[in-house]
Amino acid sequence: MKFFLFIFLSIFSTLKTWAIDLEFVKLRLAGEGLVVEVHGSVDDQQMLVVTVRDPDNFFHFEHFSAIGKSADVQSQLLARKRHDKIILRGALIENRSKQGHIEVASFELKEEYKNPHNPGDYPYDAQIPEELIGKNSAEFLVHAVHKEGEVLVLEYKDRVLPIFVRADQAHFSKDLARNDLIRAHFQIARNPHAPVHLKLNPEILKPIEVLQSVMPMHGQSADVTGELVLFPKSPQVSFDIFAILQPIEFGLKRNFTLINFDDPELFKKIREKCAQAWATAPNDFVNGRNKLVHKTIKFRAKGIFNQVDANQANVQILIQNINDLEWVKP
Repeated sequence: MKFFLFIFLSIFSTLKTWAIDLEFVKLRLAGEGLVVEVHGSVDDQQMLVVTVRDPDNFFHFEHFSAIGKSADVQSQLLARKRHDKIILRGALIENRSKQGHIEVASFELKEEYKNPHNPGDYPYDAQIPEELIGKNSAEFLVHAVHKEGEVLVLEYKDRVLPIFVRADQAHFSKDLARNDLIRAHFQIARNPHAPVHLKLNPEILKPIEVLQSVMPMHGQSADVTGELVLFPKSPQVSFDIFAILQPIEFGLKRNFTLINFDDPELFKKIREKCAQAWATAPNDFVNGRNKLVHKTIKFRAKGIFNQVDANQANVQILIQNINDLEWVKP
């Protein structure tokens, strides 16, 4: 029981980045190669983010942007998908950002991740930078915040955008939590051209306004209805996880993970109930970028919101009774 809670809490509640030994990274890049896992790849934005883990502790990790040294290497890198394990050779790039960048001279595939559902490529809805040109502010969800606020990544609709934060602006972002709804006053950075980077407008006294914070939701009663979401099992999670997708304002959506920490048997019943519903129309889903979203099945979940950590992947709903999870049929 304690082992179950440790593993599940580590992955879904308190997963944080840690300072990786950069000398270790440099030596591996220059020598035998650095084993990384692909966190995300966006071809049309020339964006690839990889995860470097502490070899002695799986839960200590840091994200790095990876850039091919040549056009050929770059195109091959961008063909890699989430959860693929690859071996990089190259060097760290010095830049102003606290976000680490790796220039990749060459790489090899160590292990390819096979999604059992084979959802295909994800068709992005938001057009970047076209939708942001001419704007000086917009609403976003916080995707990630690290390095005391100097590393900030936001979600605009279904796009993930890096934000350059100066050291003297970090106090505006350091206390944000993942999935907070904010309004950011920004400028489109001239460089790099891809991926598109934004920067906080230095002329605005308060460039970030928090419209809705998720941390105060912790412990509050939950009653959420929305499309059923499946996070397929992966190298980090040994079984499928289900969630509810709820639209909020400004074309943004939040996932609410369906769980029970105290009762493994109830948690199993939650997953089974969702899986049984999914199986009635197993192909009626769309690719949700890092998840599958069922288009004809909706669920209602009642329980307690659980948001114990600012870096938590999703707000969770602690379900106390299997009858509090209801398939909402047309």
